[in-house]
Amino acid sequence: MKIFLDCVPCFVNQALDAGRMATNDEALQEKILRAVLERVRGLSFSDCPPYMGGEIHRIVRELSGNGDPYREIKEHFNKLAMEAYPELKDKVRDSAQPFDTAVRLAVAGNIIDFGMKSGKDDIRLFETITDTLSQDFAINHITSKKREK
Repeated sequence: MKIFLDCVPCFVNQALDAGRMATNDEALQEKILRAVLERVRGLSFSDCPPYMGGEIHRIVRELSGNGDPYREIKEHFNKLAMEAYPELKDKVRDSAQPFDTAVRLAVAGNIIDFGMKSGKDDIRLFETITDTLSQDFAINHITSKKREK
């Protein structure tokens, strides 16, 4: 995967969001944003977006002095996940295809990304889980193997 032109505004938004999570100091947020803009100016479009994401977060951590800008939001959503765990465990146990359900729940957990805007509210968290449980995977080796038999 390479960086496309449409990735650039997302990088800037990601830097602004992370800067705001790292510090309440607007002058420092501006410094972070300007440093990221300078880094974006020199990026190679043959790089992959996660590489640039890593660069953004390195800049945020170094300039803000905050080693984990996402600590509070991760703690909040980990608490929500632990509260939902008994129900999700029952969902796997009671499923006609428990392995498939467990895989889907793992996928939902990986989709939630606080660096992007996909998981910043409680409702979106549960929408992500529900959507992942109900949608077909683009590639499904489990179903494919059953059809081959």
